Amino acid sequence: MQEVKTYVEIILPIAVKGTFRYEVPTHLIDKVEVGKRVVVPFGSKRSYCGVIFEIHNTSPVGFNVKNVDGILDDYPIIDKIHLEYWFWISSYYLCGLGEVLNAALPSGLKIDYSDRIVINEEHTVDKKILTDNEYLALDALEIHKTLKIEDLAGVIGTSEVPFVVSSLIEKNAICKERLISERYSPKLKKYVELENVQISDVDLNIIIDKLGMAPKQVKALRSYLNLSSFNTASVKEVSIDMLTSDAGVSGATVSELVKKNILRVYNKRIDRIIDYKGEKESLEELSISQGCAYKDIKQAFSKFQTVLLHGVTSSGKTEIYLKLIGDTLNQGKQVLYLVPEIGLTTQLTSRISKCFGGNLGVYHSKFNANEKVEIWNKVRMEEDSHSIVIGARSAMFLPFNNLGLIIIDEEHESSYKQNEPSPRYHGRDASIKLASLLGAKVLLGSATPSIETYYKAKENKYGFVELKTRFGNVELPEIITVDLKREHKRKSMKGHLSLQLYNGIKEALENKEQIMLFQNRRGYSPYLLCSSCGEATRCVNCDVSLTYHKSSNQLKCHYCGYQEVSASTCKSCGVSDLRLEGAGTEQIEEELEILFPGTTVARMDMDTTSKKNAFNKIIDDFENGSVGILVGTQMISKGFDFKNVSLVGVINSDNMLNFPDFRAFERTFQLMSQFSGRAGRRQKRGRVFLQTFNPEHEVIQYIVGHNYIGLYQAEITERNAFKYPPFTRLIRLIVKNKNEITAQRIAKKCGDELRLIFGSRILGPEVPLMSKVRGYYVREILIKLELKSSVIHVKSEILEVVSKLKSQKGVASSRIIIDVDPV
Repeated sequence: MQEVKTYVEIILPIAVKGTFRYEVPTHLIDKVEVGKRVVVPFGSKRSYCGVIFEIHNTSPVGFNVKNVDGILDDYPIIDKIHLEYWFWISSYYLCGLGEVLNAALPSGLKIDYSDRIVINEEHTVDKKILTDNEYLALDALEIHKTLKIEDLAGVIGTSEVPFVVSSLIEKNAICKERLISERYSPKLKKYVELENVQISDVDLNIIIDKLGMAPKQVKALRSYLNLSSFNTASVKEVSIDMLTSDAGVSGATVSELVKKNILRVYNKRIDRIIDYKGEKESLEELSISQGCAYKDIKQAFSKFQTVLLHGVTSSGKTEIYLKLIGDTLNQGKQVLYLVPEIGLTTQLTSRISKCFGGNLGVYHSKFNANEKVEIWNKVRMEEDSHSIVIGARSAMFLPFNNLGLIIIDEEHESSYKQNEPSPRYHGRDASIKLASLLGAKVLLGSATPSIETYYKAKENKYGFVELKTRFGNVELPEIITVDLKREHKRKSMKGHLSLQLYNGIKEALENKEQIMLFQNRRGYSPYLLCSSCGEATRCVNCDVSLTYHKSSNQLKCHYCGYQEVSASTCKSCGVSDLRLEGAGTEQIEEELEILFPGTTVARMDMDTTSKKNAFNKIIDDFENGSVGILVGTQMISKGFDFKNVSLVGVINSDNMLNFPDFRAFERTFQLMSQFSGRAGRRQKRGRVFLQTFNPEHEVIQYIVGHNYIGLYQAEITERNAFKYPPFTRLIRLIVKNKNEITAQRIAKKCGDELRLIFGSRILGPEVPLMSKVRGYYVREILIKLELKSSVIHVKSEILEVVSKLKSQKGVASSRIIIDVDPV
C-alpha cells in the first residue's frame, strides 16, 4: 500500500500571488497545524519563515516539492478565520498573500537569517595554492571552527568575503550554514529566593550568626525575609532591584549570598507594557439625547451589522462608545476601537483605563517589535486576553478570539487607507468584513461622515442614528470668516494673522483660555523662490519644491526625504536674490512667540512628534495648561477634547479647496468642521476664525452654517452626474518608471489593453499632480465600474492584463500598482 504523504500550503512573505506547497517530513507530521510558523527552503540558497495556510494529501502534478525544515511554534499564532480574512484582503485588494502576511504579523514574529562559515575538518587543501585572503580566512577558521560572515569580513575585508567564501567552498575546505533566530525575546527580570525554601527559623538564625562578619550580607538577608513575608501564608516575590534598594546594598552583596548557597537567582518573564493599576471610575451618566442615541444604536444592531452614528462635534459620542464597550465586556467579548491617528490614543487610553481597568491594549506603529508581540499574544490567548484594544488601522490584524464590537471613530478619515506598501487596504471597509467573519457589530462614528458611508446609511444598507446636540447643550462654535483679500488691501495683517484673529487670540489669552491654530504645511516655508527667474528650488527625486526648515537651515523633500543645505544663489540663473514664499507651522510658531511674548507656544507636526513619546508630551503640556497656543497640521484637527480651548483659527482655508480631486470639497468641509469642533467644548461657546481669500465659496458657507446635509446633497448630485462613488467603484492603476518616455509608453499600452475590455470606463493614462516621486515618473489610469459589475470577473481581467504586460520585453523595469478603492 502506497504511503499517504502530507503536504502544506505555506504563505511566504514575498510579493507573489498564492501559496507554496511543501511536503511534511514524517517526524514533523504530529506538529503540523494551520496557523503555525514554519521554516522552508526557497530557491537554491534561501530560507523563509512562512505560515501554514492549509494541510492536505494532494500530491503535486508536474513539479517536485521540497520538505519543511522546521516548525517554530507549539501552538498556532493565527487561526483559520483570520487566515480566511487574509485571503479576502488578498483577493479584494489584488495583492499577494505574502504582502498581507507582512502587513499583518508584527515584525517580532518574523525571523532573522544570518550565515556562518564552518570549516571542513577533513579538508586536504594545500595552503600553498591559496591566495593571501583565502589563507587568512582558512587560518582563522582552523582556530575558531565557525565564524559569522561579519566576523570573517573583519579578518579579510567586506568586499573580499563573497569571492573567498565561494572559492573555499569549491575547494571543499569550508561550508556555509544558515542560522535562523527569533526576533522576539521576552523581557526577563531577576528575582531571588532562599536556596532552601523549607528552611526553619532556627537554621536561619544560625546562618545569620555565621554571617556576622559580613554586616551587609546580614542586612540583605534580613531585608529579603522582610520583603518576602517569609514564613507567612502569602510569601511574596522579591526582585534583585527591590532587595538592593531596600537593603541599601549593591548587587555584589547579593551575589555573595548566592555563592554561599543561601539565596538563589531565577528569571521571571514580565510584560513590557504595564497595565493600568489606578482606581476605576464609574461611567458618566448619559444625557437625555445620548441615552436616546444609545438605545437607537442597540435597536439598530438588532437589524444591521453596521451602524452609523452621525453626531455633531462635542456631542458626547465617546460616552456612548464607553457604554457600548461596557455592554460588550459584560457579554464576555472583545472590543476593537480604531482611531485614524495614533496621537488620539493618548487621551482615550487614560479615559478607557479609568473606566475598565488594565484590561486594555494599545497597538500602533510607535510600539517596538517586542511590545507588539506581547499585545498580539495577549489578544490571542483566551486566558490572558486584552478585552479592549485601541489602535490605528493595523490593529484590525490582531488575532481576536472573541470579538464582539468594532468602533471606528472619525470613520471618514482618509488615513484609514493604506497607500504604501501593499496591501492598499482601507481600515474601515476591511474591518467591516472582519466583523462579518467573526460575527461582531461595527459602529461608525463621525460628525462629518464620508459621502459613501452616509449614502449607504440613507439607503438602509447601514443602520443610522443621529446625535444633533452638543453635550451639556453647549452651542456649536461661532464661525467667523476673514476675507484675506480685504485684510491685505488694508495692510492690517500681523504676519500671517489677520487683525481679527490677532485680537481674538489676545482676548482669549487675557481670559486665561487656550488657542489652537491650524496650518496644513510643516516646515518654515514651502517655497524658496528666485526673484529674478521665478524658479523654486526643487527636489532632485520628486516633482515638488523643497520646503525650508529654519531650525536646521535645510531644504527638505517631504515625499522622499532628500535634503540639502539652504542655498544662497539660484541653481537656474545664478542670481543670489532668493526669497521665501508661504508659511509652514515652524514660521507660524515663530511669529506667535514674537506677537505674544510670555505665552508658551507649542508646535505639533511630523517634525516635532517623530520621537516615541513626543506626541504625548505635547498633549499633556497643552492639557495641563502649561502651553497657551498650540499650532499644528492635521494632527491637531480631530478627536481631541481640551476643556479650556475657546478659540481656534485656520491660517489658510483655501489650500484644500483648490486640490484637483473629486473629494476636495468633502475633505475641506470635514477638516474645517472637525477642527472647528475643538473650540468651546464645555460651558462657553467657542469661536472659529477661517482666514480665506474666497469667503463666498459654497463650501465655506456650508462650514459656517454647520450644514453637512447641504454639502451632502450638492456632492451626491454631482457624483451621480459624473459617475463617481458611491455610484461607481474605482480602481486606479499606477505605472512607474525611472524613464519618463518609458513610463508614458507602458501606461498607454496598459490603457489601450484595458480599453479593449472596459471601453469608456477607462480614463487615462494621465499625468498626476505629482508626476515624479522618489526618482520614478508616474502615470495613472482610472477605471470606473458600475456597481452591478461582477467584481470578481473585473479584477480577474485586470490582473490578466497586468500580468501579460509584465511578461513583455522592456516592462520589467516598471512598477504597475493596482489600487482598489483609492481615496
